[in-house]
Amino acid sequence: MFKLFNPSHVLLDLMLPDGNGAELLEYIRTNKLPTRVAVITAAGPGRFLDEAMRHHPDAVFKKPWDLDEIRAFLQNGED
Repeated sequence: MFKLFNPSHVLLDLMLPDGNGAELLEYIRTNKLPTRVAVITAAGPGRFLDEAMRHHPDAVFKKPWDLDEIRAFLQNGED
C-alpha cells in the first residue's frame, strides 16, 4: 500500500497504535523508496529510538516538536 501512494515525506511516530514505526522505516529503507522520513517521538534512548536510528531517518524530532523545524523539513528538505 505504501508504494501505491509514493509519498515524498513521512512524519513517523515510533509508537503507533497498530505497530512499530521503526518497522515501517525499515520497510522504506529496505525497499529503497525515495521517501524522506522524519521520526517524531517522545521516547528517549531505548529500544524504539535505537531501532529507528539503525535505519537512518532523515530527521528526528522530539515531542513536543517545533512546527517551524517540521515545516523546514517538509518544504526545503532540510533537517
